[in-house]
Amino acid sequence: MEVVAAVVGALVTETGKLLCGCACSKISTAVNLPSNLAVLVKEMENLMDRRKEVKVEEGVAEEEGNKIRAQVIKWLKDVENLQLRVDPIQKKMDNMKKPFACFLK
Repeated sequence: MEVVAAVVGALVTETGKLLCGCACSKISTAVNLPSNLAVLVKEMENLMDRRKEVKVEEGVAEEEGNKIRAQVIKWLKDVENLQLRVDPIQKKMDNMKKPFACFLK
């Protein structure tokens, strides 16, 4: 009987840790969401500024007859794809900041 109690106790303990860890992780994510979004917005602004600089450099290089490296072209494409993924997230979060947005959906 003691063995069964030990096994059940261990199972309950591990299950409790798993559920608590999951809940704590979700709570932590929800609490840090505004901060994480602010960082995302700032980093995207920095990335878009750098993208503009690279595009200008690309134009100058093309005018001078220089070949643009495939890495540069891929990076520009990757940045564009990232922006397409981030924009809807930012719009959704901006809409959620509006008063009573949660009641309108």
